[in-house]
Amino acid sequence: MSIKGNENHILVGLGGTGGKVLKAFRKRLFQEYSSEERAKLSIGYVYVDSTREMMQPNDITFRVLGQDASFGESEFVYVRGVELNSVFANPSGFPGLKGFIGDPEVMQKTIGSVETAAGQKRRAGRILFGSSVQNYLSTLRSQYIKAKGISGKNTLNIHIFTGLAGGTGSGSIIDVLAQTRCEYPDAHIVLYAMIPEPTVPMGCDAGRYQANGYAALVELNALMAKKYMPYDVTGKYERVPLENVKAVVDNCILYTNENENGLTIDSHQQLPLVVADFLYNYVFLEQNDNTGEFIRTYSLENIEDWRNEFNEKAKDGVVDPVRSKKYSSFGIKRVVIPEEEIIEYFTFSFGRQALLQLRYNNWNDDMGFRDTPANIDFHSFVAEAENLERWRMTDKHLTLDKPILDSDQKKWTSFAEYWGSVIPVWAEEASRQKMPLNELEKFCAEGYEKYFRKVGVKNFFEGKTQARDEHASEICTLIEEYMYDKWSTGDLSLYNLLQLIDRIVETVDLKRKDFEGRITTYNQQIEELEKAKALNQLDWANKGFIGGLLSKNKIIQAHATIMQQLYLKKTELEGMHFGVSMLSVLLNKVNALRGHIERFVYVINESLEDANKQIGTRCQDKEGISNLKETIIRFYDNQGVQKFTKNIIRDKARQKSIADEFRSEIIKLIGTERSFARANVAISLDSIISVQ
Repeated sequence: MSIKGNENHILVGLGGTGGKVLKAFRKRLFQEYSSEERAKLSIGYVYVDSTREMMQPNDITFRVLGQDASFGESEFVYVRGVELNSVFANPSGFPGLKGFIGDPEVMQKTIGSVETAAGQKRRAGRILFGSSVQNYLSTLRSQYIKAKGISGKNTLNIHIFTGLAGGTGSGSIIDVLAQTRCEYPDAHIVLYAMIPEPTVPMGCDAGRYQANGYAALVELNALMAKKYMPYDVTGKYERVPLENVKAVVDNCILYTNENENGLTIDSHQQLPLVVADFLYNYVFLEQNDNTGEFIRTYSLENIEDWRNEFNEKAKDGVVDPVRSKKYSSFGIKRVVIPEEEIIEYFTFSFGRQALLQLRYNNWNDDMGFRDTPANIDFHSFVAEAENLERWRMTDKHLTLDKPILDSDQKKWTSFAEYWGSVIPVWAEEASRQKMPLNELEKFCAEGYEKYFRKVGVKNFFEGKTQARDEHASEICTLIEEYMYDKWSTGDLSLYNLLQLIDRIVETVDLKRKDFEGRITTYNQQIEELEKAKALNQLDWANKGFIGGLLSKNKIIQAHATIMQQLYLKKTELEGMHFGVSMLSVLLNKVNALRGHIERFVYVINESLEDANKQIGTRCQDKEGISNLKETIIRFYDNQGVQKFTKNIIRDKARQKSIADEFRSEIIKLIGTERSFARANVAISLDSIISVQ
């Protein structure tokens, strides 16, 4: 479908009401056309507002089939860029507002404070727009140039949407119409004005709501009848020169939230869709014999001769127009197969299953992935020797009997290997000395103080204690990478990871306490070995010079055994002290890791809640065809959609494939760093929605 006559169309939305219609129209285009096709449509947008509420980045309400239909900054006119107080403080800086403001002090007191947007105050809305009028005109021109560049034609249709009950739209509409007509005297301008509902919506000021609508209609009627020439807020003229234009507005379409059948629809959600559909039908309507009447009715083609009502009491020869007749309204019914909604229902339903796999990974043949965890014994899992070895959390690693850091691998042997290799050599050498036991003790002391791992036991562990943070980080990284890998392959769910990290935290704390208790035992064992060493020295002394050679060799060998056990225990004791110190640091790090996982789980939980919410608002019709009184008649087999979805959800192979693909896309967003800290930076509710 192409634009009728390949003409240019500029859509201008004033305030929240107008912005919602533009939003609905854009989303309709995203549903109907590809990005390449949209680029060929000669349609421009100008969204004017005193709040940036609909300009927030990554606003999920603008998403259509995974695409972002948000307004660009070049399409937005922010009229709150100038504060009211600055206008009142320096009225000469805004010459176009002088005639309207009058005495700035009086006007300031009349308006009072404006907390948000224009605060439902028409005067505030008019001043805010007037102070930003050049920005509006510049944006309007640029959008026209863009549309004209696409179509190659000069024909211009301007559609202006506003509510009459608020502050921004109701306050600015007169100046918007006047300035737009002055800028483009030959354009076809249609105003779509929503009149206030009979019942004031919650959160709105009832004292101004309907009064604003009445005041706006009175001014609008006077403008259309040319009884009212507004001040020129650009400052170029005193009044906008509209006397010679054929019409300020070619058609004013009034509408409300209640139709002729008495059906009332939501003003904020449904009504903008109805208005957008009506405009869409006009813009893309094919011109032929069947549609010509509608097009003529829309443009009020035949009303020129009686477009005004005149004052019947006017003096003879005096033409005094008092009311305009260029008003119309519309009704619309749209029979749709809600294809996009059905697709989104499938998307969120299957996406929810993928999220449940990430969260719990608990399959049930009747329900698919469940929202409850499966029971796994991680107490035994953490205690397995293979896992402790993988994470370098064995006692030998924690005391540095075996290295923790990659840089230390293959640099030194174990405690037992070291002392078991040097003491026999030293014993052999000492046996040739006059005082072999003393010589052996001297060799062992020097090995302990200087030669163990090239620096001595004390110096080695002092250095490692200073580097305990690096050692704890290495273990924590190994744990995190293992957990991340198991999650990324789908073997463990996030719930499982929290279970696992809790058991690891528990294990680290128990090992720390165990090491503290074993230090006392080691000291006692060292004391016993020191006594054995002294007794062996006494035994040697008692042999004297007359002792047999064989007997003395036995004493030397016994002394070597005692010394090997003694220095092994002393080395292990230092390792225990290091372990206690390092485990305290490790405990903090694994607790921090748990926090990272918890934050990631929060995002997944938030995404699950959003998926449940999105599913609950789609394809929930009780009947196959909706109420024929509704503006949009939805025609589809709701039960068939529900049944198909449940069948797919129970297909384990297909759901696993979907979950794997979903997880793979999330992993791509996280990048090559295998950490949950990085996941928390890269993954948010918005990014997960974009993946679905």
